[in-house]
Amino acid sequence: MRALLLRRLLTALPTLLVVVILSFVLMRLAPGGPFDGERALDPATRAALEQAYGLDRPLPVQIGRYLGRVVQGDFGPSLVYRDFTVTDLVAQGLPVSLMLGGLALLLALAIGLGAGLAAAAQAGTAIDRAVMLGCTLLTALPSFVTGPLLVLVFGLWAGWLPVSGLGSAANLVLPVTALALPVAGAIGKLARAGLAAALWQDHVRTARARGLSPTTVLVRHALRPALLPVASYIGPAAAGLLTGAVVIETVFALPGLGRSFVQGALNRDYPLVLGVVTIYAGLIVLFNLAADLAYGWLDPRIRG
Repeated sequence: MRALLLRRLLTALPTLLVVVILSFVLMRLAPGGPFDGERALDPATRAALEQAYGLDRPLPVQIGRYLGRVVQGDFGPSLVYRDFTVTDLVAQGLPVSLMLGGLALLLALAIGLGAGLAAAAQAGTAIDRAVMLGCTLLTALPSFVTGPLLVLVFGLWAGWLPVSGLGSAANLVLPVTALALPVAGAIGKLARAGLAAALWQDHVRTARARGLSPTTVLVRHALRPALLPVASYIGPAAAGLLTGAVVIETVFALPGLGRSFVQGALNRDYPLVLGVVTIYAGLIVLFNLAADLAYGWLDPRIRG
């Protein structure tokens, strides 16, 4: 397990560095800038602002300075929200995004694993086909489609749940559900396929031949190998939930990190966008690392 962790870290850290540098370069090459407002600034004022924020220096120098600050946990000042640093804005929005994504992942696992195991237990029946059809439909509908639909049905028509803000736990029901449903559909299909294959493995068939109960066979012998496809999907799924939260936070007016990213991109707030991208990239690397470790625990053959 240590060798697996070391190999993943040796590839994850350079990947994170490349993502940050490419994001920095693309932000600088994009047309427009943070000082391009409705009223044009005179050249002297623009030059003074660019000098104050270090935007007048060569691009490699700016990248080096930024990486040096990031290592120290400093993402620099926001160019639009003058009373806040990027670190302040990240500290405000990151807990909301992590809570939203974490709850969505738990709900997706609960729905997906339950549906997949139920379908595999009734393989070839009408229940199996109906559950798989439902999982396919959930996978096909992205969160930016299910979100407004849930708002329309449960928020506006029925009036059961609030549709915006973060005042209570009820405010999280619709955004968490919208974010979780597409992932739940994919997990359901993977769990069904994994369990169907695991039930035909030799050691599982031997356990059934010994007269063990179906529940014992499932829990002790079939469940662990059946979760291998799900474990390999958890990393990308968590990353998808994190990036998908950008849309959901905007739709439901949640004060998360994704909303800050959208506002930063619209305002050309370079440090804010880069800070959010760096945090997202770091979290995605961690999620994939955790998924690799979980896969190694489920399948000892790849621990190496």
